[in-house]
Amino acid sequence: MTSAAADSIARYVDRVQVVAPIARQFADWSERHARPADEFVDALRDAGLLRMLVPPDLGGAGFSPWEIGPVLESMARVDGSAGWTLALSQGALARLLPRRIFSELFADTRATMAGSLNPTGARAVKVVGGYRFSGKGSYVSGCTHATWMTAAALVVEEGKPKFVDGIPVIKAGVMSMADCRILDSWRVTGMRGTGSHDVVFEDVFVRDELTFAQGDALANLGAALAPVALGIARHAIGAFVELASAKVPAGARGLLRERATAQAQLGQAEGLLQAARSYFYETAREGDALQRESRQPSNEQRARLRLGSVMAAQLAAQCVDFIYDAAGLTAASTDCAIERCWRDVHVTRQHITLATTRFEVVGRVYLGLEAGSPLI
Repeated sequence: MTSAAADSIARYVDRVQVVAPIARQFADWSERHARPADEFVDALRDAGLLRMLVPPDLGGAGFSPWEIGPVLESMARVDGSAGWTLALSQGALARLLPRRIFSELFADTRATMAGSLNPTGARAVKVVGGYRFSGKGSYVSGCTHATWMTAAALVVEEGKPKFVDGIPVIKAGVMSMADCRILDSWRVTGMRGTGSHDVVFEDVFVRDELTFAQGDALANLGAALAPVALGIARHAIGAFVELASAKVPAGARGLLRERATAQAQLGQAEGLLQAARSYFYETAREGDALQRESRQPSNEQRARLRLGSVMAAQLAAQCVDFIYDAAGLTAASTDCAIERCWRDVHVTRQHITLATTRFEVVGRVYLGLEAGSPLI
C-alpha cells in the first residue's frame, strides 16, 4: 500500500470514530432484534462507509477489498456485529460483474448488497437471456437493509443438477431485494446484531450479465471477515484491562491485575493477537498487489492468502478464550463486554471461509494434491 493509500485508509478509520457512538448506542437494540438498527446503517451511509469499494467516479473511495481491513477492524473494536455489517455491506460481490453493470447497480448512492454463496438451497434454470433462480439463500448478512441480493444456485437441466467433469455447475446471480422475502431465521448465540437471516426467492429472472462464477465470489471474502475477528479480540483485551484495574477477585486481597495468572493470560492473548494481525496484513498486502497487477493467483498463493485469513480468525478466538478465562465469572455476565466478544468471535470463526476445515484444503495444496474443494 502506498503512503497516499494509507493516508486515505486512515481518514476512513477516522470516519469510524464518528459513527462509533451510534454503534455503541444501538448495539444492544441490534442484539435483541437480530438486525442492524436503521440508525446505525444510516450513520454508515452518511459517513460514506458503505461505498469504500465503489469507484471514485461513482462517489466511492475506490479501495480494493484487501485494503480496507483497518477500517473493518476499527469498527469491530466497537462492536462485533457492527464490524461484520460494515464488512458485508460493501458490494464486494458486485465487483465481479462488468463495470457497466456495477455502475448500474450502484448509481443509487444508498444502494447496498447482501448475499449468500451457499448453493445447496437454490436452483437456477437456463432460459433465453439469463437464468431463473428459485430457492433460499442462507445466512444473508445485511439483508434487512440491502437493495440487492446475490444468491448462488445449482444449475439445473431437465430437473437435475448439471455436472461438468463430475463437478456441479454453480452460478451466482444478482437480483433486487424487492423480488425476495426475508425469513426470521437468525437465532444464534453470537453476532446476533448482523441480521443474517435466510432469504427466499421464487422464479426470479436474472439476466446473463448479472451472473458470475461462485468460486470467484468466495476467493477474497476472508479478507473482509478476518479483520472483524481481530477487532473483536482487541475489544476483549481492552475490556479486560479495564476490568482488571477495578475487580478484586473473590478470596483475593489485591486487584485482578496483580494476579500472576491473569498477567500471563493477558500476555498470551496479546501475543496471539499481534501474531494474527501481522500474518493477516502481510498476506493482505500480497493479495492487494496481485489484484492491482491483474494477476490470477496460483493455488499455492491462494492457499497462503486463505491461511492468513483463517489464522487471523482462529488465533483471535484463542486470544478471547484467554481473556474470558482470566476475567473469571464476571466474563459470563451479559453486562460484561467480554461475554459478547466471546460469543461473537466464536461465531465469526465458524464462517466457511475462516473455519478450521480450510486447514485441510491448505494442507492438500501444500502437499501437491488437488485442493479437493472449490474454496481454497
